[in-house]
Amino acid sequence: SYEAIWGPVYGAYATVNNPIKTVENFKGSRLYVYTGNGVPDASYGFNFDQWTQGAAIEGAAVLQNTRFDLLLSQAGVPHVFKLRGGVHAWPYWKRELPVAIKWGLFGAPPVASSAAATRWMYKTMAPRGNAWGLGYTFATKPTAAVTIERDGNVVKATGPSIEVTINPGAADADASGAGTKPQCSFTATMPVVRTLPEGCR
Repeated sequence: SYEAIWGPVYGAYATVNNPIKTVENFKGSRLYVYTGNGVPDASYGFNFDQWTQGAAIEGAAVLQNTRFDLLLSQAGVPHVFKLRGGVHAWPYWKRELPVAIKWGLFGAPPVASSAAATRWMYKTMAPRGNAWGLGYTFATKPTAAVTIERDGNVVKATGPSIEVTINPGAADADASGAGTKPQCSFTATMPVVRTLPEGCR
């Protein structure tokens, strides 16, 4: 069930894992957003499940993805939005994958590396991770959304009153919460506002 994975529909965990609610997390990224319009393509032949359940699911998905497209545009996040005929089923995704690859699915994002991003907002409930080059770990698992922000050398962390450790210099592929600049790490109880020393960017 939905709740077995995400918890209550309007709960904190479901919200913080909802891309529509965390658009700011995608700044500095580039996205390819594709959705069908909920109308089956007759050239694929008749399939009862696809023409009923698949059409209904994609009919809802197109509304969500259209809203996501608008919010990404408003936030200035580089992205491509493709709306094509089709339903929620493998033949349509298989058709779209080569198009996405040709677009440059593995192309470089606008920011050369996470550490190069110096102005961002990141929402999470993960007990540890990598927020644009800042590793973070919480002493206890958050029970509400945590917002980590950076504006130049100023780092802010707000959310439940728990202890957070910030570890600058996290490698792009490292989501362990570790950093490569231990001399720059600090631990504090949220809310936190800290100016990183020079050399700790």
